[in-house]
Amino acid sequence: MTRVATLPPEAGQIVFREHGRDTVTYRVETIEPPRRLVVRIADTDLPYGGAWTYDFASSTDGGTQLTITERGEVYNPVFRFLSRFVFSHHATIDAYLRALGTKLGDPVTPEPAR
Repeated sequence: MTRVATLPPEAGQIVFREHGRDTVTYRVETIEPPRRLVVRIADTDLPYGGAWTYDFASSTDGGTQLTITERGEVYNPVFRFLSRFVFSHHATIDAYLRALGTKLGDPVTPEPAR
């Protein structure tokens, strides 16, 4: 189970820490309700980093379409090799999307960017 704790703002930006398999601190770089959210890993001592852009758009069926763009960085060459050839670059984001769909009662099949 993952737990999230809000931290004091830094330079006017929202900061939160996710406690799950790893403990990671994030900074919210952009909030443009109701269409965009950009979140970046704030920790500088991890073997990885990156940012996620969440774009929300009205869909033709009255729901909301969510597009997540992940821009990850893997600094350690061993982890980079494992990510590419063992786990896949998109395994984490696919799991996230499936969990989100389950939570919302609308199972999803993640589609890679074209």
